[in-house]
Parts: sequence; structure tokens; C-alpha cells
Amino acid sequence: MCYLFLLLQLAVCGGQSTLTLLQATDPRNVISITDVGEEDGRVRPLLSVAWSSDGALLVTTTQGGDVGLWVTSLPSLGAFNTANQLVVMSSLTDALLHTFSTHTSLLPTHTFSLHVEPSLLALGPNLLAAVVHNTASFYSTREGLSSSSSTSSSTPQFTITFNATVSALVLNVSHCAALCANKAFLRRVRYTKCHTFTSKLELLLLI
Repeated sequence: MCYLFLLLQLAVCGGQSTLTLLQATDPRNVISITDVGEEDGRVRPLLSVAWSSDGALLVTTTQGGDVGLWVTSLPSLGAFNTANQLVVMSSLTDALLHTFSTHTSLLPTHTFSLHVEPSLLALGPNLLAAVVHNTASFYSTREGLSSSSSTSSSTPQFTITFNATVSALVLNVSHCAALCANKAFLRRVRYTKCHTFTSKLELLLLI
């Protein structure tokens, strides 16, 4: 039996190939139970577990010499716009779009299944941008919300590739501004309606 505690989770390996994650403040609350030491019908008992420094990854080793790497938590990644919308990542590739109304606290949530694992999100009036390194993929939030389905396709409408890694991105109706290697780049997005940034503050936030 092996116990390992970090932050608010307790990892327990025991009972042959079973890995159990418990809530540290209340060990009776089981977060998940996973069989990690079985392969081709053979049971390989777990020997040890180890957390990464940020608690996002868990490493397991078995008596057969197998090493497993498990994602136990995701960093908070999200964005918001001035249209009372908030988008947050619920998994490595699924983004949840929440729309708030003055009449009701929360309208139905829409899920975007992205084709990438983004490191940065930006949300404009009409588009959701998912950024990986120097490439931003743009998904239409208008078409997604008008669809009868609660989940949109993983195919982006278009992509924009910048000259360097994007560290910040903001969107309005007609343009996106990206911060790349301490330089701000302004690119037009595929919407014909003309609109400018509401204030200089949006661009200053990039510097």
C-alpha cells in the first residue's frame, strides 16, 4: 500500500493494480478509481506514485517496469467578452461557452470540440480563438449558438499563423490583435461589419 498527498488530493495505490484518488480534506470522498496496472489480461501491481510539482500530473510505476503518466487536473484556461459570455476549458480539447442574460442567470451552455489543445483562448463577439504556439484557430460562436445541437464541430472556420509564439490575443468584430515577441500584430478576421476597438485599453493590455 502506498500513500501520496499533494495539495487537496490524496493518491492511494493498493489492491493489485488499483489507483485511487481521494479528497485530502475528506478521504471518504473518492475522486476516481482507475486500474492502471493491467495489460493483455495480466495484472501488474503498482509499486509507487509521484506527483508533479504543480499537482497536475501523477506518475505510476508497476512491478513489471511500466511507467504511467496521468493528467489529474487541468490549468484554468478561459476568456470572456463584453457580450456577457464566458468560455472555459472543461478538458484538453473541449471548451464550454456560457452566456449570461439580464433576465436569467445563465443560458444553456454550448460545447466546442476543438481540434487542438490550446495554451491560450480569446473570445470576441462572433469568434472563439484557440491558440497553440504561433497559430490561432477561429471558431464561429454565432453559428454554434444558432445550432440546435449543444456541441459544435471541431473544424475551425480559418486559422492565422503569426511570426512568433502568441502570448496574448484580443478580438473584436473585425480584427484580432496578438502579442508576439513583445510586438503587437493587428490582423483582420473574416467579418465584413466594420468595428474598432472600444478603447486604447484593449491594446494596452497586450503590452
